[in-house]
Amino acid sequence: MADKVQTAMLDILKSIQVELADHRKLFHKIDAHLERIETLHRKDRVNSAGMLVIMRSTAGGFDQRIADVAAY
Repeated sequence: MADKVQTAMLDILKSIQVELADHRKLFHKIDAHLERIETLHRKDRVNSAGMLVIMRSTAGGFDQRIADVAAY
């Protein structure tokens, strides 16, 4: 009887190890995916800031031209 319990316990522990290994693989995939998303997010923030600078510069130049025309 004790031998059967030992064998069953070892089988259960082995199955737990397999499941943990599968979970670790899944977590590594998720981490890699999140890192990729964070990198893309950083790039988008930089691009958005650049676009904002360009838009403000363009609008500022346009406002100056309008002011020059209005002064005449």
